[in-house]
Amino acid sequence: MACILYDCTNEFGVHEPVACEDFPLGGIDAILILHCGHSVTSASSESEIDAAITAGLATLITNIKATLPAASPVLVTPPVGCSTDKVATYDRTLTWQDGNISQVNNDNIYDPLAKGTPVDSVILYECAEDRVTWSRPDKIMRGTATRTIPDNDNEFQIYEASLSWRSLSLGTIAAAPPNIFT
Repeated sequence: MACILYDCTNEFGVHEPVACEDFPLGGIDAILILHCGHSVTSASSESEIDAAITAGLATLITNIKATLPAASPVLVTPPVGCSTDKVATYDRTLTWQDGNISQVNNDNIYDPLAKGTPVDSVILYECAEDRVTWSRPDKIMRGTATRTIPDNDNEFQIYEASLSWRSLSLGTIAAAPPNIFT
């Protein structure tokens, strides 16, 4: 039985293997939160990113430990019998820990995240690979944040924070802009 295709296009290209099995390592030690109204068009542009930071339209958070785990597909059931569910988008969440505890960080970063202040997008600095991934949502991102104080002096106090968004895109991988994350 032939499959009926509605507006079916082939978006696949050629798979690119890495050279000599030099697979990229994980590790995110800095992020750049881009606020609504920024004018950054390239995640590799030092001048655009520096201008956004200077204008208060981007916030650089360094010396953190972040992870971007596997996204969860959001499935919808087509209104056609005998068909499979379709991926509508993906729920994505970036989480991080930050040991840089201060009132300045409470006021400028973690309280706004905890209150759900909208975020336009985020650029992740992949420290092991010296590159960035720019994650842009279908709509806005929202955050969460909390501070933990252990009950002993064998552990560090940390902020635990996250940004959540929906997007079909895996993000844009680009060269790290010079003098921003390092």
